[in-house]
Amino acid sequence: MMCGGYAWHGKTYHDYNDPGDELIWWPKGGQLHGEAWIRLKWIRQLLKKDVKHGLTMMGHFGHFSFDRISIAQDGAGGTRFIYFGEHQPRRWTTGLPNDGGDYDVDVMNTWEMTVEPAKIVSAHQVPPTRHGNVTRGGGQDADFGVELPARLGLAIRARRKV
Repeated sequence: MMCGGYAWHGKTYHDYNDPGDELIWWPKGGQLHGEAWIRLKWIRQLLKKDVKHGLTMMGHFGHFSFDRISIAQDGAGGTRFIYFGEHQPRRWTTGLPNDGGDYDVDVMNTWEMTVEPAKIVSAHQVPPTRHGNVTRGGGQDADFGVELPARLGLAIRARRKV
């Protein structure tokens, strides 16, 4: 849903227990198997509540010193989402707000479908990292950091307090 992931993409298989089942059912509808729809419904409800203007990817491919962590924001100054996928950083700052504002920050476990308040920590200094002829980092890149549990499929949601 961020950075080019689409909720409708999936794999198909032939259900040998159903003689009327055709291999390619998705263009005309059919039976969903498994539990992915539950997680899609959960994330859709969260996004529907928090996203008013549409998500825009922050930065561009290669902008940050990582490529497989997705950071998106709802319009200018809106809710930010940072999705880690298989990555499990202990602390995180990149992509979090740096405008001096007051934010509610949550850790979202996309597998367990839970949302818990994040443990806010001081922002750490990001060491300079060189990729080819481009050097990034070398300072504090957010007003605060978030401490994360060691789990797959986590995301951070930062919403400006009203």
